[in-house]
Amino acid sequence: MIDAFRTAVETVGGTVKVARDYTEAVKIVQEICRVKTIRSAVISRGPLVERLDLKSPLNSDGIAVGFTAELSDADTVKEIEKADLGVTEALTGVAETGTVVIVTVFEADRLASALPPNHIVLLDRDRVIASMEEVASLVEKSVHHEKYTLSLITGPSSTSDIEKILVRGVHGPNSLFIILIGRNESD
Repeated sequence: MIDAFRTAVETVGGTVKVARDYTEAVKIVQEICRVKTIRSAVISRGPLVERLDLKSPLNSDGIAVGFTAELSDADTVKEIEKADLGVTEALTGVAETGTVVIVTVFEADRLASALPPNHIVLLDRDRVIASMEEVASLVEKSVHHEKYTLSLITGPSSTSDIEKILVRGVHGPNSLFIILIGRNESD
């Protein structure tokens, strides 16, 4: 299923990286930041994001790091728009479409996936599912908040005009990296 997910993500212009553990995931984030010349990042809330503890490694690479949890309501949009990179985590990834499903309770966390020109999504490898039909039941089982936003992201932001000229990054990130974290039984 991981191969199908990777193929679907790459078909829509995204990139999938696989990390065996959290340490390797941090190194992949750092490499993406070097390649994309990232100078500032905003990191959303979430247990997977917190486990990676990205602040020190990114700071040591000269990257300013902010956290959505630390933003005041008045500064949220302005601060997130200034970031070169948003780092979020997904509830699941859908193999048939290459879609990541991100659940957010706070607006700042949703904006971290939409405003910066580069987006890294962290996803537990065992959370990749086969089809969109499974999303609703997974959300129902996993989300315990009365109010939340469900974002389905399939590839980097793209749009085209009547002449079918595709342009990336007009209405959101122009690059999408998904880092699958965890070992497979066959690894």
